[in-house]
Amino acid sequence: MAMRKTPSDYTTYQAALIFSRANRKLNDFLSTQLAQFEISVPEWGYLGVLHDTQAVKVQTAAALLGVEPPFATRLGNRLVDKGLVSFSLDPTDGRVRLISITNKGDALITSVESTLRPDMKVYLESINQTNMETFLSVMAQLSELPASRP
Repeated sequence: MAMRKTPSDYTTYQAALIFSRANRKLNDFLSTQLAQFEISVPEWGYLGVLHDTQAVKVQTAAALLGVEPPFATRLGNRLVDKGLVSFSLDPTDGRVRLISITNKGDALITSVESTLRPDMKVYLESINQTNMETFLSVMAQLSELPASRP
């Protein structure tokens, strides 16, 4: 039986390849599942952020998504075209545009979650629950790191 590697046993390129392969597999799975709802993985993430935060500035949504504001605006426009989100003016500052999820977007969240959650559970069933919790905890921590470190 092979010895289990510890994090320090991996070279940086091995760790990067593992992360890249896992990311591709999860993204492919999500893309396939979300295709039946005619939304992409980035659109799904945007809807989720808006579902959790309600009306926010596009810049705030971009920061929460980890993307640049122009990309968040383009993605928001695609979701507006689908009737899933809407833009409005901030009532306290008419120069500021807010983006929020619509009732149709909220209904889609409910529908996708009820379909995707059980499918994902089956897809990931070979992964021990404790390992999955650790993975999600580590990914959450990594997502909070600054973009670059000196």
